[in-house]
Amino acid sequence: MRIRKNLARLALLAAASTAGAGLLATPSQAAVNSAVEIKVESGRTVLVYTGSDNANQLRLNKEAGGVVVVDDSVTLTPGAGCTTFVDSTQARCSAVTEIRFNLGAGNDRAAVQRTFNGEIRGGSGDDTFALSYADSGLSTLRVIGDAGARDHADYRGMGEAVNVTLGLGANDGRPAKNDADFVQVEDVTGTSFSDTLIGDLAANQIKGLGARDTMRGGAANDKIFANDGNTETQIDCDSGLGAPGTADTIVVDDRALDSRINCELTERAGVE
Repeated sequence: MRIRKNLARLALLAAASTAGAGLLATPSQAAVNSAVEIKVESGRTVLVYTGSDNANQLRLNKEAGGVVVVDDSVTLTPGAGCTTFVDSTQARCSAVTEIRFNLGAGNDRAAVQRTFNGEIRGGSGDDTFALSYADSGLSTLRVIGDAGARDHADYRGMGEAVNVTLGLGANDGRPAKNDADFVQVEDVTGTSFSDTLIGDLAANQIKGLGARDTMRGGAANDKIFANDGNTETQIDCDSGLGAPGTADTIVVDDRALDSRINCELTERAGVE
């Protein structure tokens, strides 16, 4: 009888040990990898990226011959047409003509360093799209914030001026290069050159970084940052799109030389 009780006790201990090991393994199982693969769709070679549930830090670059390099902050699982490059967080994919990226959950950041055709979506987090094309090609990229409350298009790394009209057609990007991007996010930051930045129906935050910008809000209560030490070309907190906001805010620097219209509130801040 005593032997039988001891055996039963050992069995219970083994089961508890197994359950404990399962609990300890949970965090590693929750660390989902990103994935990238090539798909051929209607004669187009599409690079498909599926982001993890982490806050991904992604860089997207392009080499000669349509080779695309994807650099992630988590392990990147390469599928068809892609191979691991340098380490497990990077992949090289060949003969790409179009991209289709979904960043997934988390507050992601995607740095797009070359011109592309295709689409990049943010997913459910508050995502940042750092757009800094280093080549002279034509960009026809759809940048969609998706479900995030405060998605952001950041052009501060671009080497020339941009025109951005949020959510209103494929007319965003570098006018000198005839870019035809479509950018639909809540917030936008311009370049150190003379940009045109126009909001949409959401409560936008619009920031000029230098030179003489044209900045306009849209519907809802927008916030325009003009504290860059320069006198802007135009500041209008309502662009005539939708019902105007009743508490639009302009942020000005100590010089406060900028004329503005339709801005109900004023804040002062240092030059940025």
